[in-house]
Order: sequence, then structure tokens, then C-alpha cells
Amino acid sequence: NKREQEPYFTDPTFHSGMSATKAKNFVSDNIIDMEKDTRVKVEWDIHLCSSPCNEPLYWIVGCILGPCTAFYHRYTVLESDLANRYMCCQGNYGKCWCPNQTRQCPTLCLALEALCLTGMCVSGTRHEIMKVAPVKDRPIEFAIIITVAIMSFFLAAMQPIAAPFNACLMSQQFHEVNKRGYRNEKMTNETEMKTTSS
Repeated sequence: NKREQEPYFTDPTFHSGMSATKAKNFVSDNIIDMEKDTRVKVEWDIHLCSSPCNEPLYWIVGCILGPCTAFYHRYTVLESDLANRYMCCQGNYGKCWCPNQTRQCPTLCLALEALCLTGMCVSGTRHEIMKVAPVKDRPIEFAIIITVAIMSFFLAAMQPIAAPFNACLMSQQFHEVNKRGYRNEKMTNETEMKTTSS
């Protein structure tokens, strides 16, 4: 008897468990990451508000040439491997927005993203850095980012503030990538020390 040989046919939890797992995997692969990040994280090396003072040249260039800087920054963070690693906004706003066509011309898609959606492009790069490296926003930084994003979305008068603010984000991220490295030993050592002390 097939049901005797395969008793899971009579176990309702088997199918429900499999369905839940498949659904979770589908969402993680095609819509948005659902896995919790359990790594011990360190804060950005410099505060968001002090990034213009710590990286003045990069901040000025970011203010004047925001889209170009956003493109270059993402290109650097992805280690020039756009063909395999690029996604629209790096999946920060959902993976389903990134059609398969972007895989065929990732450089053009990144250029359009940086030009038309500069703020989202910067946020996508930040998301990629935080996904790979164990770094996190300070509570005040998170509050500032959310506040500026909401106000920029609803108030046209906030648009002039968007360029210097995006430059602050890019300066902070640029400093992090260059000083502590994208996957560097110093950042790993800091997280290990924090884990040991906690």
C-alpha cells in the first residue's frame, strides 16, 4: 500500500510545513530577504552628520555630481561585477522590481537608476554594504534617514536638501569602504571583540 510505505501522506503538518518553507524561499528569492541577520554589528566608523567634515572632497563631488558619484560608488562596492551582482536598488525595495533584462545590460540599468532614482540608488548601495559587512546605523542616523526620505517623497520643497543629504550618505559609506574595507579584517576583529565582551 502506497500510504503505508509513505506515511507522510497522512501527516497534515508535512504538507503545511513544506508549503510554508517553499513560500518563504519564494519570497526571499523573488521579493525581499526574510532571513534575520543575527551577526553582531558595529556602527559606521564616522557619524552621518560628520561625514562632510571627514570626507569633504567626496561630499562636495557628491553634491555637484550626485548621479555620477552614486554610479561610481555602487560600481566600486560591487567590485566591478555588475553582471553577476547588480540588482535594481540591490533589492532594497523588493527584488521583483528587477526584471531579467537588467542582467543583460546592468551598466545601462545602473546608469539609469543613478540618474533617475539617485536617492534610491544610494540607499541600495548602503543596503548592499550592510548586507555583506557587519555594520549598522545608529538610532539617530536611522531616524534622520527615514525623516528625510518621507519628507522628500511628499514635499517638493525638500528636493534641494536631497542632494547634500545623499552626499552625506555616500561620504559615510565611502569612508567605511576605504578605511575599514568592504570585507576587511578590522571590522571582523571589532565584531569578535564585541562578541567576547558581551
